[in-house]
Amino acid sequence: MRFIFTLFILTFIFTAAQAQNDLLLLRKNNKTIRQFYPGISMQFYTENKQLISGFITKIKDDSLYLDQFDIRTMYTGWGSAVYDTVTTYHLAFSYKDIVAFPAKQKMGSATIPGLLMIGSAGYAALNIINAGTQNESLTGSENLTKLGIAAGVFATGFLLKKSKKDYWPVGKKYKLVYLGMKQ
Repeated sequence: MRFIFTLFILTFIFTAAQAQNDLLLLRKNNKTIRQFYPGISMQFYTENKQLISGFITKIKDDSLYLDQFDIRTMYTGWGSAVYDTVTTYHLAFSYKDIVAFPAKQKMGSATIPGLLMIGSAGYAALNIINAGTQNESLTGSENLTKLGIAAGVFATGFLLKKSKKDYWPVGKKYKLVYLGMKQ
């Protein structure tokens, strides 16, 4: 009995030791930002700007194998809705086909440009409405100064929104490194 138990433990240890997988690393200035390995989800852009997302099943020989799930709403006999997997797609890519990754949005960087544009547009609209209801000149020097400041704040918000990239391009700054484990 002791021999069978020892044999079982040794088999388990050797199997676990052989389970090392290949890795993909996303690096920025030689600093690892993300690691990709089997069992986690991944999103990336291909050369034709298509966003691919799925779960990594295997990384082997410079190839990335993904599973995509088609999940749809199904209605039950009682009128309630449940989500069900209709089908699974098995995809394979070379890691060299990946050209960009979606950037993680920070709370402050995503809302400040929008708040600047909404606030300045609301201020300008309120200023125009007040000038009309109080019989003031819309082209008066005091009113034009307020509208000019609102236009400047709106332009600042617009430029901040346009200058922010929503992806990390693989190239100069961001590099995708393949680490193959020898077996």
